[in-house]
Amino acid sequence: MVNATTLHHLRVTPYVDYARLYIRVEHSTSAKASKDSVSRLRLPFPKTQTLLLDKSADEIPYCCAPEVKLQFPPPEPTADASHLVIGLATTLSRLEKSLSSFAHWGGNTGARFFAYVPPPTTKSEAKTNGSARIKEVESHAKALGLHLEVRTSDLEYNDRYFMLLKFLHVQKKPSTKWAVIMDDDTFFLSMPALLRRLEALNHNDRHYLGGLSEDLLQIHNLGPIGFGGAGVFVSLALLDEMQPYLEVCLGWGEKYPTGDSRIAACILEATGVQLDWEKNLHQLDMHGDASGFFESGRPLPLSVHHWKSWFWTPMDKVSAVSKVCGDNCLLRRWRFEDGWYLTNGYSIVKYWDEKEWVGKKSETIEKTWWEEFQWDGRWDHSLGPLRPKDERKASMKLEEAIVEKNRVRQIYVRRGDAERNDRIMEIVWEKEDNPK
Repeated sequence: MVNATTLHHLRVTPYVDYARLYIRVEHSTSAKASKDSVSRLRLPFPKTQTLLLDKSADEIPYCCAPEVKLQFPPPEPTADASHLVIGLATTLSRLEKSLSSFAHWGGNTGARFFAYVPPPTTKSEAKTNGSARIKEVESHAKALGLHLEVRTSDLEYNDRYFMLLKFLHVQKKPSTKWAVIMDDDTFFLSMPALLRRLEALNHNDRHYLGGLSEDLLQIHNLGPIGFGGAGVFVSLALLDEMQPYLEVCLGWGEKYPTGDSRIAACILEATGVQLDWEKNLHQLDMHGDASGFFESGRPLPLSVHHWKSWFWTPMDKVSAVSKVCGDNCLLRRWRFEDGWYLTNGYSIVKYWDEKEWVGKKSETIEKTWWEEFQWDGRWDHSLGPLRPKDERKASMKLEEAIVEKNRVRQIYVRRGDAERNDRIMEIVWEKEDNPK
């Protein structure tokens, strides 16, 4: 049966071309995380069936969905991130809207979140941004497994952002090792993977870890700084050393107008420490269509940014499938026998120009995003090699992910037009009851 209620919620056409695939997930200690950019599914894309979505019916008959079994390493246990203090400057409404995405990677990890928000300026604003609302947001976070404390500040946004260095220092505990500064649309895809990267560095030494922008123009404008949306990591030793200089650096707003550029300048001036560039922290300063990045088949990013502003990728839904198959399966690619590609949690596509880039060029990134002007090598330092956009590829994007007991249902949709029904692929990832 097809759950018609879910499809009605997506506002699809009355008739849809629907297909379903069951993927049985078996966890095995002998299974290894794939290092290939693409794996193979030994079956063609499932046959579609045209369905009429009768609004009076909750379920619609459907038969018959193929099934495939895949092996993955056992999921990692919930990470202990109690040695992290995480700060962000935002507004209360934006913060509340971001909590569900924070909960995916930070929930129940012990990481402590601290947010600077502006105070209410009018009586009416006090109803939505006042102390009572702050307590509601903090309670909401607690229900999601997040430790969150919110403070108000009269400082301008970029000054608030910069002074997180002081705010987080005040909040440190004997167990604290790292201060993390991020944006409200920063998303870390795997806390265990992030912690492994930090464990490679000694927090008792001075470390400033971050990601450059993928756009050389942004680096030209702001310099080789740790761009805040990708996540900025300051070791406790460096955080301690920075404190006497913060009030002076706060006044550098005219020369360093953004909070992250001021952090970089202050660290360099006060301590001489330069950025340790982590290429897997992604600022993603790209507009429009970021599908080329997500469909690349490259190693799972540590972080992504701008996913609900400069482009749209519902990261909480993208990552939902990890509840069943673990972080190792996120954004992993499989190729069906008839040429369709599944990028798990993101899309199902069929390329028109596949023959032009398979083989040696299979790990290139399709340049799908737009830019106001061309600049040779603008993206190559971080994302290259690139290949041209395939204007004729067929694409079904993830629009919904429903987490149920032992399974996750993904709904991929290709929107139709006056002459074509919407096309839907539902993939049901189901965990075996008795993992090996």
